[in-house]
Amino acid sequence: MIKLKLLTAFALSAGVLSAAEPAEAIITTFTDRATFENTVGNFQIEDFNDVTSAVSYFSTPFDAGEFELSFSGNPGPFPSDEAAIEVTPQPVNESAWNVNGTHQASASVGPEITLPFIGTIASAGTVTFTFDTPIFAFGADFANISNAIRTTNLVLGNATFPIRDGISSSGFFGITSHTPFTEISIQNDSFFADGFGFDNVTSQPIPFEAETSVALALLGGYMGVKKFHQRQANG
Repeated sequence: MIKLKLLTAFALSAGVLSAAEPAEAIITTFTDRATFENTVGNFQIEDFNDVTSAVSYFSTPFDAGEFELSFSGNPGPFPSDEAAIEVTPQPVNESAWNVNGTHQASASVGPEITLPFIGTIASAGTVTFTFDTPIFAFGADFANISNAIRTTNLVLGNATFPIRDGISSSGFFGITSHTPFTEISIQNDSFFADGFGFDNVTSQPIPFEAETSVALALLGGYMGVKKFHQRQANG
């Protein structure tokens, strides 16, 4: 279920926003949800609570409304149906993957497998979020991710961000970007499979630094037009 939080009441057109986008990406990582939300301002949350029965996205992508959730690569030794939206208080097979006792998603991402003289026979397990419209921020609450000696990354384009940094395998991890993107992934980057849960997928379709400046520009333009008409009427 998508939940919206709006801190401003201005309608910003796509044309205005594209003009405000900087040329180079500046990416900031967050491990505290409150700080992330305060920085972003306007955001939407998918909590999966409107899913009425468990559904796998291992072979067929799951449409969550604002984004599509899909899986590719090596799932590791765990059953492939671990790439699923769970409706029980905790994932069916792994209680450690429980994020907060409510509906959530789970996944198992295995390592890339490369054999001598043969090459890669299995790519690294990857969970991909493909958004319907460009976003400028992404985050989620995780459980049991990158635990022990495992490393699982958030991947945006050619940039990777180890999710284990700062959250001790369970907690919030997110990023903000000054340039828009429509796809972001969670990918294994170790020799061992990593099974985990995630919930409250949070994204922001409005560039956080542009909200106030663009809104004020629109307001200033409106006031200028209003004064012009007043002078014309009094003229």
